[in-house]
Amino acid sequence: MLSSGPSGFYNAPVSKAIFITVGLNSLICAVLNARHSFHLQLFPHVVTHHQFWRLLTTHFVFSNSSEILFGSLLLYHFRLLERQWGSRKYAAFALVTSAVATGFAIPALWLGKGIGVSRIAAGPYGLVFAALWQYHRDVPVTVRVRILGFGLSDKVFLYILSAQLLWSSFTASLTAGLCGALAGFAYRASPSLRSWRFPASLTRFCQTYLEPLLASPPTSAAGAIGTGGRSVGRGGRGMGGLFDATAVAADGAGGAAAEGLRRRRDPVPQMSEEEGVALLVGMGFEQERALAELRRAGGDVERAATRLVE
Repeated sequence: MLSSGPSGFYNAPVSKAIFITVGLNSLICAVLNARHSFHLQLFPHVVTHHQFWRLLTTHFVFSNSSEILFGSLLLYHFRLLERQWGSRKYAAFALVTSAVATGFAIPALWLGKGIGVSRIAAGPYGLVFAALWQYHRDVPVTVRVRILGFGLSDKVFLYILSAQLLWSSFTASLTAGLCGALAGFAYRASPSLRSWRFPASLTRFCQTYLEPLLASPPTSAAGAIGTGGRSVGRGGRGMGGLFDATAVAADGAGGAAAEGLRRRRDPVPQMSEEEGVALLVGMGFEQERALAELRRAGGDVERAATRLVE
């Protein structure tokens, strides 16, 4: 139920860079037993010893194995936002929300010292929980199930992972997560924060020299169809044709695969425009193009995917 489009980091180079950087740093610090050097405390780190570098480095290392596991899964899943927004906006979002979360962490430590809040857990909590807020608000529910009489959506498992991460270094991780969620709320509420981007010259440099190093190939048709089939079987939506469209989008196959789509015997169920756009974005298409083609296709996601490939 944690499906977020094609597997891997196709069309998500910024997410890939963050995932690799945080993962490698965490493993290296674990081997060198240096994880204690990255959490954030006002006393004595910042106020007494003037270790201001911690305000930056605290975002690049998780402190224990459970944080590495749950945090990495969440960072990987939120590549969906990069596919929906584009890499330039997502990179700006990652920097802005991390900085804002750090700004919230300082008064949180100051005000919380009386109730035992003395430190902020190391790790990209600002980015993770700011992204969780955007995911909650922007990404529509695509699968609903009932378990023991309770109605659940496909998002519930992501929320469970987030709760596990919050609990991993309680109270330090809870405080860090709340600062990240507040940063996500501030980002959404502030037009100036949402509109900020890296300078065009820096963007061109990254596109020329760094993006080729981080680019990931499309997933294989077999993998896309296999993953889709399992998700459909559990979710009960029966969207057989849509996962053929995912395979076409991933592999770049043209007319022959498109003709195969038309010969599908299983009908594609009707869904809302938001759900259709979310599925197309998950396949790796840009949001504006996906919305335009979906409307041209009269809401038929399969036809829209075929036109996007062509």
